[in-house]
Amino acid sequence: MKRTVGSRGGEILEAGAALVGQKPPLGFEPSSDREYRNQWDFYKTTVLPEFRP
Repeated sequence: MKRTVGSRGGEILEAGAALVGQKPPLGFEPSSDREYRNQWDFYKTTVLPEFRP
């Protein structure tokens, strides 16, 4: 899952930022897959109680 400048996700974030009207320095920053690795690893091995057999 790549987050690249000019991607559809980037367009959505830009539209959301324009709608909210927040001025810099607050806003959205590009991220890398590395920043989300711990979440992916956690959710890959997590079983929610309501989904246990």
